[in-house]
Amino acid sequence: MKREDLINKFKGPGSGFGSLEQANYYKSNVERLETYKEKLDEMREAENIKFKKKSSSEYCSHIINAIETGKPFLFNGNVINKDGGLITNLPNGCCVEVPTTADHQGLHPQGGIALPPVCQGLCMSNIMVQQAAVKGALKRDKSLIYQAVLLDPNTTSVCSPQEIREMIDEMFEAEKQWLPEF
Repeated sequence: MKREDLINKFKGPGSGFGSLEQANYYKSNVERLETYKEKLDEMREAENIKFKKKSSSEYCSHIINAIETGKPFLFNGNVINKDGGLITNLPNGCCVEVPTTADHQGLHPQGGIALPPVCQGLCMSNIMVQQAAVKGALKRDKSLIYQAVLLDPNTTSVCSPQEIREMIDEMFEAEKQWLPEF
């Protein structure tokens, strides 16, 4: 969204998960990284680690509990669209979010779902950008990464091709310790 009135109407929480400004969520996590590392070091050195009595809203503990106890846990999970059978009108191998059950036998995603054409179209526009970015990453080809971002309609609605190139160059520079192949 580019209109300020629509951004304010639909932006959700000011920051964090569910916000239109999820980059701020990432940025705040990066800023807290040292604190996390310090806490992890303290926990490693502690003789007794105290666990919370109540699990968080994150799925992981509930999934582990279901696998260990056999008590089913239902959630919407991100899984691979194996053989295109989970969401039937999205490509094989893309990541899809579908109703999933966890139990003592593992994870059981529910399939055979066909999206309405407008939802399929929206998903495909994102999937194509993601596939192009993954191809660039696997080939370690920065020009393919530029092309992937140029394919993203949200980015190109706000940035010129030159601005996108500069943004990608800045990103690679900022993350160069994690991307030595580039």
